[in-house]
Amino acid sequence: MRTIIGHQWAIDLLSRQLAQGRVAHAYLFTGAPQVGKGSLAQWFAQALLCQASSTSSGLEQADAASGERFVGDGQEAKGAPCGNCSACQKVAAGIHPDLRLLNLAVQPGERRTLGIQVIRELRNGIAERPFAGQRKVHIIEDAEAMTPEAANALLKTLEEPPSFVVLLIVAISDHLLPSTIVSRCQVLPLRIVPRQEVRQALLEQWNASPEQADLLAALSRGRPGWAIQALQANSVLPKREADLDKLHQMLEAGLLERFTFAQKQQQRWRRGKHNDVFDLLACWLGWWRDLQLVGQGCPDLVVNIDHLEGLRTIARRVPQRRVLYFLQALGAAQQQLKDQVNPRLVFENLLIQMPTVV
Repeated sequence: MRTIIGHQWAIDLLSRQLAQGRVAHAYLFTGAPQVGKGSLAQWFAQALLCQASSTSSGLEQADAASGERFVGDGQEAKGAPCGNCSACQKVAAGIHPDLRLLNLAVQPGERRTLGIQVIRELRNGIAERPFAGQRKVHIIEDAEAMTPEAANALLKTLEEPPSFVVLLIVAISDHLLPSTIVSRCQVLPLRIVPRQEVRQALLEQWNASPEQADLLAALSRGRPGWAIQALQANSVLPKREADLDKLHQMLEAGLLERFTFAQKQQQRWRRGKHNDVFDLLACWLGWWRDLQLVGQGCPDLVVNIDHLEGLRTIARRVPQRRVLYFLQALGAAQQQLKDQVNPRLVFENLLIQMPTVV
């Protein structure tokens, strides 16, 4: 069964809806990269297709007023996947005939957008009855990467969905999707997970050492997926170091070099690497928050504990008011990207405001 760290309120909500037989036709899971929205969507897909969670008759009716559906046999369904039936095992293995996953990773070649063709293919098969159970589930991850044409095609499906289909849409932010799509979904905004919950999960479920759990839970900034990936993969921590290296380079760089960097971020964004750009800003934001904490005499609260000495050095050179000012600029940059402001302009404006440390 897919492991979910945190987000208990969302699990309770989805379990309750499934147990009551009142499942919406479309859900939108939003949140920071690797906060757990994709895992939660797949957990819910497993619950929807689980043989133990479904009722015996399979008779469903539509609630015209709410757009929700409820099971009509009078028998209460369970609200969570059992994890043991063949349906649960097939979902976990990605081979269930009534589940389709669509994301950037499964696109052919180097395409970094979800184009109209893949949405058309989804629509063409969506009216087919389920093969094995009562429902068909379609998960669309990286939904913020949909082209306008693809979004319009998806909207037509959301307007008139078959009664047996549940669409699970995953995106960084609802601001990156057309409001017409958002309004037709039940939105579940996932927030960051408390550090202690991430640490406990790393210890109990992933066999991390106490030292690893402390560092990764702190560095994750509430994103369990990042902590788990950093524990298992050799590339995550080096990527973080590379993002911090870029930060230090920009601190010493002139305006021309900073503008060149802004252009590169726009190119990354256009290639569909939205998560990488957001990760960069999140990494920088965490470092500047640490700089503020060090400057205020609170080193025990620092996240980047392995960079403490460097933070102390720079804290002596940058006034606290400049640190606070740039923290606000970083937060504004993140929101501007969510609001689809041109990435190059976002980074140029941000880097103009960055203090210079030589």
